[in-house]
Amino acid sequence: MAEPNVMAAFNLAMPYLERINLLLSEISSSYRNGDSLKMMFSLRSLYREIAPKLNSTERKDMKTKFGDLKKKRVITMKEKEDFFEELEEIDIQLRDYLEARGMLIPNSSDPRFMFGQKQK
Repeated sequence: MAEPNVMAAFNLAMPYLERINLLLSEISSSYRNGDSLKMMFSLRSLYREIAPKLNSTERKDMKTKFGDLKKKRVITMKEKEDFFEELEEIDIQLRDYLEARGMLIPNSSDPRFMFGQKQK
């Protein structure tokens, strides 16, 4: 059995970021297509991916927001618009969390990533 403090020779950073990228694309596509159910599940999946990086206050806030969504009845067009606005708020908040952790765009102070590519 490996010692707990020993670092692995590899990590899952690239597959992890690829999953996040896929979810962000699904969320955007669902929003454009008016597919609130797919958007909600994609947002919940994104939350699950980034939850380990959130502090307890951020986690509690997101759980409350998702809990509030479960209570919604969406029948009229106005209710659907309100539901989408809440989904959009969650989307923006999750993207803000990603941005705050440098997971959306590399830090511009690092010249290797100034133009989106590693410079030689």
